[in-house]
Amino acid sequence: MIAQFAYSIYFGLPVVAYAGIITLLLLLTTATLGYLSLYRNIQNGFKLHFFFARITIAFALIHAILAISAYLKF
Repeated sequence: MIAQFAYSIYFGLPVVAYAGIITLLLLLTTATLGYLSLYRNIQNGFKLHFFFARITIAFALIHAILAISAYLKF
């Protein structure tokens, strides 16, 4: 069930690929906010950094479940 959804094609790519792209973009955003809050003086830098870190972890777990679902047959 999950594997069918994960590998269904939308706009030329499977859903698991879109989840990976979103996870990568969130990871780069989190790293950029961490850098800017450390070396530049931006407002609410650490709050935004931790907020995006939590979202990144959630998307990474979703991406992992989607990717592993094909091998675990669920």
